[in-house]
Amino acid sequence: CVRRDGGEDAEESIEQCKKHCVRFYPPFGGCALIATSEKFKRIRDVWYEQDAAITPSPLSETGASHTPPASDPTSDTAEREEDAADLLGQWLQYFGPLPLDVIRQTLGLDVSSLSDWIHSLNESRTVITGQLTDGQDANEICDAENFEMLLRLSRREAVPSLEPLPVEALPLFLADIQSLTKKGGNMDGLRRILEQHLCYTAPARSWEEEILPARLNGYQPMWLDALLRESELRWIGGENRTVSFCFESERDLLMLPDAAGTVEENGEDGADKTPAPRVDSDPLFPDPDARYDFAALTRCSGLKPSVLSEQLWASVWSGRVSSDTFESLRKGMVTDFRLPELDDRRSLPQHHFRSAGMRSRFSRWKGSLPMAGNWFAFAPVESVYDLLELEELKKSRVRVLLDRYGILFRELMMREPPQFRWSDLFRSLRLMELSGEIVSGYFFDRIAGLQFAHPGTVERIRKRLPEDAVYWLNASDPASCCGLPIPELRKSHPNRTASTHLVYRGIQILLVSSRSGKDLDFRIPPDDPGIADVFCLFDHLLTRAFRPLRKLSIETINGEDAAKSIYAGLFNERYSVNKEPKRLVVTRRIV
Repeated sequence: CVRRDGGEDAEESIEQCKKHCVRFYPPFGGCALIATSEKFKRIRDVWYEQDAAITPSPLSETGASHTPPASDPTSDTAEREEDAADLLGQWLQYFGPLPLDVIRQTLGLDVSSLSDWIHSLNESRTVITGQLTDGQDANEICDAENFEMLLRLSRREAVPSLEPLPVEALPLFLADIQSLTKKGGNMDGLRRILEQHLCYTAPARSWEEEILPARLNGYQPMWLDALLRESELRWIGGENRTVSFCFESERDLLMLPDAAGTVEENGEDGADKTPAPRVDSDPLFPDPDARYDFAALTRCSGLKPSVLSEQLWASVWSGRVSSDTFESLRKGMVTDFRLPELDDRRSLPQHHFRSAGMRSRFSRWKGSLPMAGNWFAFAPVESVYDLLELEELKKSRVRVLLDRYGILFRELMMREPPQFRWSDLFRSLRLMELSGEIVSGYFFDRIAGLQFAHPGTVERIRKRLPEDAVYWLNASDPASCCGLPIPELRKSHPNRTASTHLVYRGIQILLVSSRSGKDLDFRIPPDDPGIADVFCLFDHLLTRAFRPLRKLSIETINGEDAAKSIYAGLFNERYSVNKEPKRLVVTRRIV
């Protein structure tokens, strides 16, 4: 290397170095070692215990050749051990990760002493030990600063080189990741969709009105009921009548940071970390491990059905209670989770009602109770973790998000619950990047800050997105870009409200429907060859399996009275239309 880089003065530089260096052979070593003349004495004294058989020889004919005198045999042993570890640390600075056997054979050192010195260096964080390189089964030792440099180089090489996609393609990318561009249509498709949306929090009604039908052709509620009965998947209520899906064994993923973030051991400052309070089983359930239908809960609690129903829903929205079917939620949504005003006699069993009129009223009242399925209380989630368990919990959350979105950046995670947001998971993202599980890069332009993705997603970005795909979604859908604080998208997208829908063709917005279809904004002309594709949204609203709309009352189209719009005639081709002075009333056409 000196000859390569030194030019005309290379030979002179090499000769000068030789004059100050000696060669020696350590005991049990297979090759010669080279050291400066001044340092040889220290090496022999602290590593080889003043072994007189280890003698140096000069590298240069003009170099000095002498045997340094032995050191004072009464030198402090502890000091000598510390000096030996320091010397080993200096030697390791010239290498990357090395197995222990390679170090021992190269330096000819005793295994016991070498292990003690490495332990000392490890405690002082001068070196790190472990399986540090791919394909190496044995533990390795590496200088800490060298390993940090290698990680930076490895991370830099792992960053994929690809042309970033325009930020306008982000809605299409998310829709493609979440199967909106190519819908499934069976139980297997539902399993994949729910697995991809684990821990996502949405209003209870949105799941079967919007999210699942947007991804599954011909979605049927019975599919979800069957899946809940046959698997460990659970629906879990939350504040403001929201629902998440999660496997029961992974409910700790939904714990808020102040609950999941406690650790068993003292913190670095020595202060005790107080565990989060343990949530007891719900008092409505005598046996927390059993399941009860509504009638059994009525008998066990001694409560009137109306009171029991109110308390049961309160437990549902606190996340303590659930059911083995989604049907109970469907019935609750139909009645807004409220009961009609009835006198106390109607809390009696049905056989107490003799007249047909009383039986009819009881049937209507019974339909508003959470009668469907078997109810159960969730077991308390352990909320005390050690630091490693807590980090693994956060990494699991990152994996859930990557499966859902394919790519993660700060703005995208703003709409997630606190435990899934950027601030709580950024350190875990960095650690997963260092380990090679994920990569960072510039995948979409005009998004400020870091972007992370799974390597498989990067390959997906390289491929051409389905630019001809037509799909619809609700503005509050998990794949929706409405409301993202990205200037280029905010210009073209409406606000993130549940009464707004969008229809896309590739990256182009064809239609924005606001106020549940009352205001329509067509962004293609009525004679566009693909205008018929827009009506997939209206087909969904009028024919979906759960709570379809009986009619669409369209008041404005592109800012003018719907009845006068040039687009009004397009509805006559597909639906029954009643044209009123200031609106179109659209209903399904009965064949």
